[in-house]
Amino acid sequence: MRKTNKVLTLILTMVMILTITYQPIDASAASAKPIVKASQTVISKGTTTKVKVTYNKKNVTSKAKFKTSNKSVATVSKKGVVTGKKAGTAYITATYKGKTSKKVKITVAQVSLNKKNVKLSVGKTATLAAKYNKKTVKATFKSSNPAVASVNKAGVVTAKKAGTATITAVYKKTKATCKVTVTKPENGCASGHAYDDGVVTKEPTCTETGVKTYTCKKCGHKNTEIMKALGHAWDDGVVTKATCTEDGTKTYTCETCGETKSETIKATGHVWDDGVTTQATCTEDGAKTYTCEKCGETKSETIKATGHTWDDGVITKEPTDTEHGVKTYTCTKCGETKDENGHYEKQEVAGWDEEKLVDVNICNTCKMEFSTADYGSIEAAVEALMMHQMENWESDCEGYHTETRTIIIHHDPTYEDVWVADK
Repeated sequence: MRKTNKVLTLILTMVMILTITYQPIDASAASAKPIVKASQTVISKGTTTKVKVTYNKKNVTSKAKFKTSNKSVATVSKKGVVTGKKAGTAYITATYKGKTSKKVKITVAQVSLNKKNVKLSVGKTATLAAKYNKKTVKATFKSSNPAVASVNKAGVVTAKKAGTATITAVYKKTKATCKVTVTKPENGCASGHAYDDGVVTKEPTCTETGVKTYTCKKCGHKNTEIMKALGHAWDDGVVTKATCTEDGTKTYTCETCGETKSETIKATGHVWDDGVTTQATCTEDGAKTYTCEKCGETKSETIKATGHTWDDGVITKEPTDTEHGVKTYTCTKCGETKDENGHYEKQEVAGWDEEKLVDVNICNTCKMEFSTADYGSIEAAVEALMMHQMENWESDCEGYHTETRTIIIHHDPTYEDVWVADK
């Protein structure tokens, strides 16, 4: 029994250890390799480019180890800086977490010329062409001895006098040279050619240069001179006027070659008048129409229909016990009518108190009062007072005075017939 317990305890312990130490491995992460990219893959001697290393989309450049396949062509630093050493090709790789990236090709290019040595006699020319990374490029040319051999921007070398000169081409900090040897002409013009006044062998145009050719009177040697392009001679131009909505143009024609060029004249835009109004009615929209004073085009703004304004209505058919009545409303603006079916309903009108100013005639003797509120009018009240004094002349009732008082008149609730529209 004890032996069995020991075996079970040992098995459980091993399971716990395996459970704790085991961690699942991401298959894609395990198979991933670092990726190397260079900011430039073509550089020159003495220049640099930077390579970046990513692993599972994270930048690990600072933690990777770099290697170059050819240190004599390009070196790579611990930080991934590649430096060109000489023309050629090198491959850069990066290692991270024991995994090596694919190769990145770095080309260290060097400018080259189509000729390394040129022999010319005085007055002759030769053209040098520069290439960089197998592509023709525009290099900068310079002669070590322009008095012997000059060179222009296009690489055309012209022999001036006997001697030697070196033509240097520079492109992206790289150089290439060509040795030029100039010999005396074999025709006896060692002291120099005697050129004539020259003949225009290619007329210059407005946009292209011409050529003037000079011939040595002694040996027949020819020399050429570039003639500047004439440039266009534009006339005063013809105008196609702009309209309110479309651009116009001013077209110039070269009086020499007939070529044309145009300038845009911006559309002027409309100039609207104050507009003419068509009034809106109760049921139909109106409009305000504007007309362009230049081209006659129009535009309109809508004026919304006003809608009817109905009066209080008139009963045009009294309701009966068996038939509804009709109340006719009339629009106070356009005269249109509409009928409403309805009937009367008794509705209570609440009682109310009214404040009113009244004149009270008072007998000076007996102080009896005769109010307009009691008799209906001032005349009736005075007449009653006079009758009183005549009837009581023995009591010496005579004379009166008038006072104005505020009285409260109470109106009792009433019931009125009120028109109610049928539902």
